[in-house]
Amino acid sequence: MAGDTQFCEQCGTPIPEGVAFCESCGTAVPAAVTAEPIAPPVAPTLVAAPVAPEPASATTAPAAVAPPTATRRGSFAWAPLVIGLLGVLLIVGSIVSAR
Repeated sequence: MAGDTQFCEQCGTPIPEGVAFCESCGTAVPAAVTAEPIAPPVAPTLVAAPVAPEPASATTAPAAVAPPTATRRGSFAWAPLVIGLLGVLLIVGSIVSAR
């Protein structure tokens, strides 16, 4: 493209090489085509690192899981409630008898 003169697409003024805008009207000048094509960027290749397997130990036995233990929730669940009510009755009784 050496020797070819570019002209502004807006006003027709000759544009010197290496100028980004027309000196007459300020219109952006399209980039000149180069003789060497530009290669597209190459994406990096990701390689997974090898993972070493865990060694199997002959001395380690699988852990035994204990069965859940039975709980006696129903038999004494009411005890705190009864104790609380007795405490309230005791306090109220002492207040009434003090009068």
